[in-house]
Amino acid sequence: MSDTQKNRRLQEAMQSIFARFDGLDDVIDRADAEARHSGLSDREGGALAAFRHLLAAGEIARRWGPQAARLFAEGHAFLNGDDPNGERLTAAGIEIGGRAGSWDEVRRLVRQRIAAAPSPKEETPPAPPAQAGPEERKAQESDPFAKPAAADPLDRDVSTWTPEDAAAVMSHPDYFRTGSATGRTRADKVARYFELHADEPGNAVVDVMSAQGGMRPEELKRPASGLEKFRDEFMKVDDPVDEIALKPVHAWTEDEARQVTDRRMRLQTNDPRSRQLEERETAWYNQVYGEDPAKFDAYGRMIEAKPRTAIPKSPTPAVGADRRPLADGLRRIGRRVVGEAGGKDENLPGAVRTLQAGINLIASLQAEQEAEEAARTDRPYRPAFGTEIAVDGVVGPQTRRALRQALAAQGVGRLEEGMALARFRDLVKHGGLGAAGGLSQAMEKSLAGLFGKAGNGPRPEVEALQRALNEVGAEALGEGEWTPVPEDGRPHDSLGETVDLVVGKAGSDRLVRQLARELGIVA
Repeated sequence: MSDTQKNRRLQEAMQSIFARFDGLDDVIDRADAEARHSGLSDREGGALAAFRHLLAAGEIARRWGPQAARLFAEGHAFLNGDDPNGERLTAAGIEIGGRAGSWDEVRRLVRQRIAAAPSPKEETPPAPPAQAGPEERKAQESDPFAKPAAADPLDRDVSTWTPEDAAAVMSHPDYFRTGSATGRTRADKVARYFELHADEPGNAVVDVMSAQGGMRPEELKRPASGLEKFRDEFMKVDDPVDEIALKPVHAWTEDEARQVTDRRMRLQTNDPRSRQLEERETAWYNQVYGEDPAKFDAYGRMIEAKPRTAIPKSPTPAVGADRRPLADGLRRIGRRVVGEAGGKDENLPGAVRTLQAGINLIASLQAEQEAEEAARTDRPYRPAFGTEIAVDGVVGPQTRRALRQALAAQGVGRLEEGMALARFRDLVKHGGLGAAGGLSQAMEKSLAGLFGKAGNGPRPEVEALQRALNEVGAEALGEGEWTPVPEDGRPHDSLGETVDLVVGKAGSDRLVRQLARELGIVA
């Protein structure tokens, strides 16, 4: 498709959005005008763009609901490029629109949000050089999830390798390393490469490696560290078909569709993956060949259907809901888990439990929201996610599959929010926040990272907690017994005692679920 055709299709899509929601253009014009007179600048950490985004999302959500705000945000991203903070800003705008009763109130709440919490910046760790020296390698190993300088040939079929690819795999620090999950795989694939090129003695690969400085035997003999073993397990692909199934069917190659069919036919009929793969397979055939009944010639022979749309020739990587490669999202979450563990091997199981609890929490919140929407629209409802995963601190196939599904359906930002909420729930469920600084420490260890560094003014996560307390407290204690707390975004001395009281009456899970709504994590 040419750039001109693509632009025309995008314009048509946006026109369709505007046609569905009468008055949407007025909302956008009003948000633009308000932004021009706000006194903000995009040089101030993107504050002006965030202000405009929040205004539009908040007013659209107020008038037409959260789905309209998300739909517009997607169309805006297609036309103007992805904003790393777009998903979070849209969620915050939806939360504001749900509370506001007028445009003036939307504007007031947005100004309050911008003043309290500058937009967080995307975390982009520096990529290590392809051929790093000892110091650079030491720094790289301290962050096992650092993004490689180039795509790893290990992920591609050996038949497509060049001599440079084979040299890159042999030069990798994990090649033949004791205890490395991918080390043996690298050696096996290199051996396969030389089998395929038996007529060549491998001098081309040797030449490449010589030009790059050769292999470093002292590095190859070093055993893999605990963090490196964890990275290998975390990034491991148990079944390539699972990765294919996460991609939109229009991106599948014919070979990928065939792999899905082969895997489905080998699964037991009662395996839930069988139904999921069958649905994806059917969607691919309908997208490529249409849903018309089969046609037959004059002799009763079935006429072979011709593709109605172009089938991609080369496979593309799976991406998350934020349209970034799934591998990038996995690295970012893996880095967050390592940070949660303080970079210590012995703390990794506890950090993994936080991740697993976060995955379960986000999945259940999403299912709850979808069930409510289905009930309002009187349509059938079937959960998009599978059963809960075990919160056991072990990164196994079940956790890896659920993690990839969550990234594909929700995106990195939403999963980070789930981890933060799970961490907060774990900290408050045992009580004791009434002690001096107890609540502040709990919020600093869990929620504060979602909103940037703490300042002296009101904090959005504190205000959201105060609203959640007023909602759940009145429900658990009754209007006559409950004394509302001020919703000013400031952690007053008695707020920790109030959290202990509400958690004791309603439970930590009920409070955290309401907190998720107040933060805009779910509508």
